[in-house]
Amino acid sequence: MEREKSTTILENIVRNLKNNNWKLAIAESATGGLISSTIVGMESGISSVYNGAIVSYSNESKVKVLGVKHNTLMKYGAISKHVAVEMAIGAKKAFNANVVISVTGNIGPKAQENKVIGLIYFVVLINDMFYEFEMNIPDLGRQKNRIIITQKVLEELDKCLEKKSKQN
Repeated sequence: MEREKSTTILENIVRNLKNNNWKLAIAESATGGLISSTIVGMESGISSVYNGAIVSYSNESKVKVLGVKHNTLMKYGAISKHVAVEMAIGAKKAFNANVVISVTGNIGPKAQENKVIGLIYFVVLINDMFYEFEMNIPDLGRQKNRIIITQKVLEELDKCLEKKSKQN
């Protein structure tokens, strides 16, 4: 049942991207590439709308590859909405994409930056419109946490694309 739901969400995402002639890019930290892997696992249709992903796990790579400001990391920490926004902007530039997902957070096994396990920030950026999300998930272990986050991010991307498509 979960597989069917995922496929439907992915099909909707691809349809909306194609209908609007939008290209998708991803900047992942906490999920370690699982969102990108899930998207490219689609049987068909994704290659025409997907530009690529950056898995930027360390703070150094967030700064060097995605252009996250060092000051932002020092002031708010890597687990913050501010970093998620800057990751999205960096991926948009890197991939010349209209639609970007970025995600950062703490998936365990221990608290970081004095922030609890399960605290996740993600952004859906469509053209110049930012949709910011914060979620707290129960600590079910790193792998299950990554799966839960990936599913939630894709669900929200689907909703944002539907909303933005209706406005166009």
